[in-house]
Amino acid sequence: MPVDLEQGPLVSNLAYIHTACHANKLQVREVLGDVTVYSPRELLEAVPEVETAGLPEPNRKTKGPIGAGWIHMPLKQWFAKQTAASITLTFAELEKIDHRPLAPSARNSRANWYTRPDKNAMAEAWVTEGYKILRLSLEKEKVTFHRVLEGASHVKLPGWLKEGKIPDGAAAEIEGFLAYIKGKYGL
Repeated sequence: MPVDLEQGPLVSNLAYIHTACHANKLQVREVLGDVTVYSPRELLEAVPEVETAGLPEPNRKTKGPIGAGWIHMPLKQWFAKQTAASITLTFAELEKIDHRPLAPSARNSRANWYTRPDKNAMAEAWVTEGYKILRLSLEKEKVTFHRVLEGASHVKLPGWLKEGKIPDGAAAEIEGFLAYIKGKYGL
């Protein structure tokens, strides 16, 4: 780009301008239906924010993976075996299934019954198995869970089955096999 427009395109009069520095060229970005116009410089300035988005804040505790030694694993395993769309349990039944007493505050605080971003609370046992709380009565010490996750049977479908087109003949065979499984197990 010429530095001095009156001198013309001589090598001594040219300057390199990076495309991100070109002030008049605008980028149009659409995110979830919201259209915004940015200059390339604004986009580059946003990169550090985008790179750190979703990362935990420094010094903030985050929950880790649920391992075999997790204190509520017996409860999680129990929910994994359930097929009912709705399950009602007393607090005493929950304690028996989990092989441990409820936290004392669980009897008087609803907060103990829901997931938390900073730790694997007891609620992870049913949430990870496709259930959510439909009704909770601290007074009657009863809780009703409702299955919300379709396909929580833990069947892992291969990626090629979910992502790509499969031949019509293969689709018919798969549908036939699923009908056979449904009949065999009374599903």
